[in-house]
Amino acid sequence: RMADGPVQMPPWVAPGAKSSREFVSKLGIVGEDDFAGILVRDVETRDDSGRLVPQKVKRAWQRWCLKGHPDRGGDEAEHIAMYQEYEDFKEWFPKRFEHEKHERTVKQKERASDAEKAAIAARADSRLEEATEFATLAIAAYRAVHDWYTQEMQPTAMNQAAVDLRRAQGLFDTILQEAEEAENIRREKQEKEKESKAEIVRLEDDTRKKDEKMQEMHIEIDGLTSQLRDAKHDCTELQDKVRELQNGNTDLQTQCDKAIKETSPKKAAGRRFTNFNSIECSVS
Repeated sequence: RMADGPVQMPPWVAPGAKSSREFVSKLGIVGEDDFAGILVRDVETRDDSGRLVPQKVKRAWQRWCLKGHPDRGGDEAEHIAMYQEYEDFKEWFPKRFEHEKHERTVKQKERASDAEKAAIAARADSRLEEATEFATLAIAAYRAVHDWYTQEMQPTAMNQAAVDLRRAQGLFDTILQEAEEAENIRREKQEKEKESKAEIVRLEDDTRKKDEKMQEMHIEIDGLTSQLRDAKHDCTELQDKVRELQNGNTDLQTQCDKAIKETSPKKAAGRRFTNFNSIECSVS
């Protein structure tokens, strides 16, 4: 798009502006205030006897001739004057049109340069998305300038525009490559973070399983401790019984010893009597 806003006309264009405004006003096209904008900016033009004129003016002139031509009852002097004004307009308008195109091309070059500088600055700050947008604007603006110089057959300016366009395209390709590399780095980082999270989840799961196993071991240890406590209690009871048995055996042994002592003299006498009888039997 061409830049908006009025364009200052040089001395060789300005003189015909007033008479041209008056002429199109007589044709009833637009008011004087809208003259430059409507007739020049984004205007559709057509050829009229080798001269470039706005299509609206050409059609309005044809309509006026249908009413104001002498053959249709119009005033001849007025027709001659209007015809001369139309010729003057056709002489003036191409200069105005070409001047405005040139001025807007200059503004387009400035816009392209500003966009290129903004792309470079954004790239330096690692704002690659903004840099890509600015580089795209620069390419579009430089291409519009190149196309206009090509159409106007201005080789020097066209070659310079081609250089500017290639430079902007190279900048865009570089930014795009850096953006792609940054995106790859971002994806790798995301993958690593994903893997790290998965590893953390796995470690947490292993820890949970170990905790569960530890808890089971604690329960088993508690059970074994309880069994050991019961076994110690049973052992104590057995020891008490053994002690009681030992005490009982001691008493029994004492009784046995006493009984042996009491019965020992009787046994000795009996043995002597038995021996005496044996001797007598031998003598006999």
